[in-house]
Amino acid sequence: SPSMSEVNVCFASDDRYSKYMYTAMLSLLLNTKAFVHFFIFDGGIRAENRKILAGLAGKYQCSVEIVEFPEKLRNMFPDTEKHLSAAIYYRLYAATFIPSAERLIYIDCDTLVVGDIEKLYNTDLKGNCIAAVPDGNAKKHIERLKVERYINSGVLLMDLAAFRAQHIEDEFTAYIREYSAKIAAFPKLLMECVTDPASLQEFDALRKRAESHADKAEAVREKVGNFIRACDQKYGLGETKVKELLERLLDYTDGLDHLDFPDQDVINCVLRDRTLYLDKSWNVQTIGRHRSFAAGFDKPESEKNIIHYIVRKPWRYHCHSPYQGLWFSYFAKTPWKIEALYWYVICLIKFFYYRRDVGADEVWYRILGVNAIKCRTEADADGHEHVTERRLFGIRI
Repeated sequence: SPSMSEVNVCFASDDRYSKYMYTAMLSLLLNTKAFVHFFIFDGGIRAENRKILAGLAGKYQCSVEIVEFPEKLRNMFPDTEKHLSAAIYYRLYAATFIPSAERLIYIDCDTLVVGDIEKLYNTDLKGNCIAAVPDGNAKKHIERLKVERYINSGVLLMDLAAFRAQHIEDEFTAYIREYSAKIAAFPKLLMECVTDPASLQEFDALRKRAESHADKAEAVREKVGNFIRACDQKYGLGETKVKELLERLLDYTDGLDHLDFPDQDVINCVLRDRTLYLDKSWNVQTIGRHRSFAAGFDKPESEKNIIHYIVRKPWRYHCHSPYQGLWFSYFAKTPWKIEALYWYVICLIKFFYYRRDVGADEVWYRILGVNAIKCRTEADADGHEHVTERRLFGIRI
């Protein structure tokens, strides 16, 4: 009989996301006949959860290898948003830390693999270093980064042999270090205008918020401007000096906004000319009906191989993805299945008060199982919905 085909798959997680990673791994195994070599970049997974993850090898056709990431490299990465960790960068260095693999599929933890992963693994890269699906909000990022196209890095097919031959990791490192150095230099600029330690503390707080990407560039610019004007009033710096400092600091914040999604932006900027674009079925990005329909990801007739729950996670109540129930059906097969009861509680709550997205711009709210309130919505450039019309049992309110 022919030998079983083999597939290399990589995940990266800290302890918080380990059970969601397990769910994604399980869904992958239940939908392929290939033998899967799992490589897990460890971002701080507890021993008990490591043991659970390793236990997959005894139940399914797979191996599980935990890959330690050196502390000195962890410290190189800038801080990220609260729902992210330094583990998001680890995939960039897979060529070094998974030397046995020539080809690798990286998958985010907030996914379900419902198609046969072997089909993606055997895709012809046509000389490119990676293959990926365009991002659902690509237009915004293309304008922000000044690139031609923009991919979502939640699912990547990676040619690690090409990474090694072309020294791609060195390019990633240079890009990240340039960004980190810009962050580190921020407080030093202030020494030219601020001598009061209390003022430095205030500005340092601003720097930290900016460093974690909690503020968009426009908000940071406004705070920077207001702060320096206050310094002018306190220390009498003069209009020329204030203008010079403002220009330098606003130039800094332009660079800060450059990496809105740090790891994903690095991949897009460094590999912009070495990327093969896949069809959407390999990274069906779902938030809620409106955003997904607008991006063309949630059409019922379309094929779905990997479902990617971006922003609103399926284990959260506020997730309006039409595939939330599907995620819980896999989660119920994990060692954390008792937590799947949460889904049934959600169903009960939604019976009494439930938002149902029925189209790109139409939402029903059900009360006691009856369609009671109908809303028409519009989305702004950032995908936030705004209600333009409300009707209660057909009467406009």
